[in-house]
Amino acid sequence: MGKSVRMAPAPSSNKRCGVFVNQLVYPRERMLGTIALVLGLLIWLALIVGTLGGALLGLALGFVLYLFAQSAHRGLPGPNPPNFGFLDVLP
Repeated sequence: MGKSVRMAPAPSSNKRCGVFVNQLVYPRERMLGTIALVLGLLIWLALIVGTLGGALLGLALGFVLYLFAQSAHRGLPGPNPPNFGFLDVLP
């Protein structure tokens, strides 16, 4: 099959709870991440070009509707939000 890749240990400053933070879990993790990034970018590009930008308009409209839904939810009766003290000065 392929050659085994030997990785150098991470510096001791990155060692937390006995685990090296910068070590990769799988030997081909970096390559698989790159493949996922390229595929994701190609799918988004195809979506934007295929819908002539309509997908971006749909995302923007959905975000605005989400903001309206969030602001409407704050006015509904229900359990009181936690009191953080500094909010007392606001109307």
